[in-house]
Parts: sequence; C-alpha cells; structure tokens
Amino acid sequence: MSLIRPATPQDARRLVELLSPTRPRPLTLEEFTRQESEWPAPQYRQRWVLEQHATLVGTAQLFWWPFIAKDALQGSVVVSPDHRTQGHGCRLLAHLEEVAHSRRTTRLLGNILDQDDTSRNWAERHGYREDMHRFASELPLGSFDWDAFAPQLAQVQARGVTFQTMQHADAEEWARFDDFAADLLSQTPDLQGLPRWTSEQVRLEFQTRPVSRPDWIWIARNESGTWLGLTALAQFPDLVYNSFTGVIAPARGQGLARALKLLAIQAARQEGVTRMRTNNLSINAPMLAVNHALGFEQLPGHWVMTRDLPAPPPLT
Repeated sequence: MSLIRPATPQDARRLVELLSPTRPRPLTLEEFTRQESEWPAPQYRQRWVLEQHATLVGTAQLFWWPFIAKDALQGSVVVSPDHRTQGHGCRLLAHLEEVAHSRRTTRLLGNILDQDDTSRNWAERHGYREDMHRFASELPLGSFDWDAFAPQLAQVQARGVTFQTMQHADAEEWARFDDFAADLLSQTPDLQGLPRWTSEQVRLEFQTRPVSRPDWIWIARNESGTWLGLTALAQFPDLVYNSFTGVIAPARGQGLARALKLLAIQAARQEGVTRMRTNNLSINAPMLAVNHALGFEQLPGHWVMTRDLPAPPPLT
C-alpha cells in the first residue's frame, strides 16, 4: 500500500536524503530547514510525500514564485532510486497536475539537472518539453586579482558616475528603489512578458529577507542624479549571492554592470567572504559576458521543462 500525504517537519531528514541528489550541490539538513523557514508566507507552496509500507519513498512540491506567470506553477517529483519503475513518480505527478488544475493553473514547470538524462526522458514521455537552461556561476574571491580590475571601476567613475548604497535610505528613496528595480527586472530575459513586480515583491526580494542587507545594494547614478543601474548582494553563511544586476537601456555597453559587480566583489572581500555566486540564464549573453570577464566559473545547472495543462473549467 502507498499513501500520498502532506509533508511534515518530521519528514525533514528523509526529504534531505531524497532531494540532495537532485541539486547542483549537496543539500544539508540545516540548509533545508532554513529554506523552509524563509519561504515567503504570501507565496503559494505545498509539499507532499509518498509512503509505501510506512517508508517515505518519494516527494512532490508545487509552488509559485515571481519568476513565472501568475497562472503558472512550478513543481517537482522525486522518487528514491531503489523505488523507481513502480509507478510512484506517475502517481505523484498526477497528484500535482490535479492540484494545479484545481487552482486554475494553465502551465506547469519543473527543473531537471542538465546531466540527468533519465529524469529528462521521463519528463518528456509525460509531455514536458525544454523551455530554457539556468545555471549558477561562482567566483573565487580569495584569488580575485583586484588590481587588474580596479582601473575599470575608476574609468566609469571618471565619467561622472557615482555610487551609493541603500544603507541610509529614507522612505522616499526606498519608494524610488521599488519602481527602479521593478522596471529593470521587467527587462530581464526571464521576466519579459510577465507582470511587473509590485512594491511588495521588490521589498521582499531586496529589503525584508533575512539575507538582505541595505548596505549591500548599490545604485549607480550620473551627475544629474539619474539612476543608471543597481546591483545587490544577499548574505548566506558560506557565500554571498549576487541576486541581481541591471542597467537602464541607454547606459548599457559602457562597463557599468561590471563596475557595479566590482563594488560588490570589493565589499565581500573586505568582509572575508571567499565565494560569490550568481544565477544565469543561457540566453542572457551580455551578462554572461560580464561574468566571464570577471572570472565567474559556470556550475552545473538545470533544464526548465514545461507543459501546458488543459484549460480550467469556466467560473460559475
């Protein structure tokens, strides 16, 4: 007998065992617990487990986050290797799709490691197709040659560009930041065509999360005070994450994104951080070029697979 039920905190250790092999790097119990506790309360998420003879052999998750359309959900299905080919994955996937359909979802997305051909083939057999490729890049800060890049920052500053952090920003400046960040985010390849982020979403990402630091958000502006770009770091126990870098269209191609990232690198090095990580989309060629020039090394990533669901029934 097998049973699908909602996950509980008592399942955490077994969930880490199941989920860790599906990640680009091993998942620890501490990291899993932190991620669970930091999940934004307003954002929908549910996790289930599948038990067979009182043994937890699989899990599935369904959630929404601001990098997908409002009528889409992201899902995952994981089954223990020694319990596969028994129909457990199909049962979990059917459960996800049933719940998603009940929530009037029109599209499901899922991540599969780019070297996991077995899982990709399984997803394709169930109607999922490749949508895009995401991967992380990491910069070893201990060996970063600051002297080689400092002149590039100085060149940008010599054009009259100045940089400020949000450390002492007042309410009016934060409101300006909300609009500015939302505009830049809407121009990124993975958010084009999606609803513009609200002020609440921007503040959740950059201001109110425990890993956010206002002193690690930099704004570039010209001599007239026009904001030209921004970069932000999030602080984690073992590394810093460059969560976003963006530049307005008229100021692109002038080394500004690289200068902003250099400020972030300098700040992280001064606090003794040894690793900086960022996420990339394979079609974002300009930012990939900036990261490559700075020495970021590509890590294993994942394919984003997607499937359109049948249209939900009309509301009555």
